[in-house]
Parts: sequence; structure tokens; C-alpha cells
Amino acid sequence: MSQGRPQTRLRGSLRRQLLAVFGAALLVVLLASVLGVAYLVNRTEQAGWRGRQQEAARRAAETVGAFLERERRVLLLLDLFGRDELAAAGSTELEELLERNPAFLEIVYLDAAGKVMAHAPRDNAVLASLFTIPQSSWFVKARQGQHYVGDVQLSAGDEAYLVLAMPAVHGGVMVIRLQMKVLQEVVASLHFGKSGLSYLVNQNGRVIAHSDPQVVLANTRLDNHPELLALVRAAKETWAGEYADLQGRPVVG
Repeated sequence: MSQGRPQTRLRGSLRRQLLAVFGAALLVVLLASVLGVAYLVNRTEQAGWRGRQQEAARRAAETVGAFLERERRVLLLLDLFGRDELAAAGSTELEELLERNPAFLEIVYLDAAGKVMAHAPRDNAVLASLFTIPQSSWFVKARQGQHYVGDVQLSAGDEAYLVLAMPAVHGGVMVIRLQMKVLQEVVASLHFGKSGLSYLVNQNGRVIAHSDPQVVLANTRLDNHPELLALVRAAKETWAGEYADLQGRPVVG
């Protein structure tokens, strides 16, 4: 009798140890399964979020691009209208265009030498009053056959604007001052989640529109963000991932 009891206790102890080992193994398997499912769900959510982010960015770029393209087409139509008609005495086409398009602050038609052939300002003349028109970057670029989108500037009345220029017939140039408020409203209307920001950057890395107007007025550039500047200069390319924003904070976009 005395020998049977230790054996019984031994078998009970082994059974408890086996149950403990089995329970621990089962717990590890369950934990691994939960972690695996959580990982897959997280990857799926990230993939879905990146897809939505890319789609939102694509639509934002299309919205802003369509806005600028619309203004360029107006310049193209003016060019097709004809230099002689625009420069004719008593011609009011440019003034009428200003009335119909609130985004325009000034329209100038110049010949190949930089001489003003036709001009219509909404308020003060800025572009047409320059003594250095032939040396102006917008005039030089347009004379080279390129479309020019300038940096944001401030008028004497502290109104933000940017310059759009394009080549015209006979070597001339069509140029406008575009009211920054309109483009700013376009960018401000674009939303990426609850705290996302949108901004527009030209090919030189200058921020020309931002959800926060003060960023634009501060003449913010991407010089310290070579990875973003490279993306800006890469034509027809989209990207999503982790990067540092304009304030150096790690973000996902």
C-alpha cells in the first residue's frame, strides 16, 4: 500500500506537468495565430490606406493641374485670337477677359523684343511696368519655347500672386499674373483624412500653395528635402511611404 501511493503521486505529477506543457504550447500557438492574423490585417489595412492615399494624391494633382491648364488654355486662345486684334486701338478683349475671370490680375502680350503690345491690369500694373522685361526669367523661358510657372510673390498691396507665361506666335510672349487666392482655395479644399495637408510645389522646389497660407508667404522650399524634391521633378510618378514633412516630423504620405 505504501509503495502504491508514491507511484500514484508520481503519475499525477507527470500528468500535471504534461498538461502544463501542453497548455503552454497551446497558448504559444494561439498567441502566434493572433499575432499572425493581426499582422495580416495590419498589412491589408496599410495596403488599402496607401491605395486611398495615392488615389487622393492623384485626384489632388489632377485638380490643381486642371486649374493651371485651364488658365494656360486661356492664354493659348488669346494667342490664336491674334496679335493685331489685341493690339488694335480700342480693343477691349483683355479687359473683358479680366471681368470674366477673377483669377487674373494682369494680362500682357509682348513681342519678341519684350515690347508691350497689349496690356490689361485689374489694379496696378506690375509686369508691364518692368524695365527689365527682356531679362525676366518668365520672358526668357517663354522665348525659349517653355511654359513658365513662377514663385509666389507679393504685390504692393500684399496680395499673393504667381506668374504664368507661355510662348506666342512670331516669337512673342503671353503672360498673366494669377491671383494666388484662387489657387490657394483649390489646394485648401483638398483633404487627406483628419490631419492631412496638401501643398503644391513648382519644379524649382518652391511651395506655391499650401493648406496653411503662411507656409507660402514664408517662401518655403524643398532644398532640405532632397527626396521630396526628386519626386517633384520626376514626371508622371506617384509614391507613398514614410518621410519627413516640412517641419522635419516623421509622417506617412
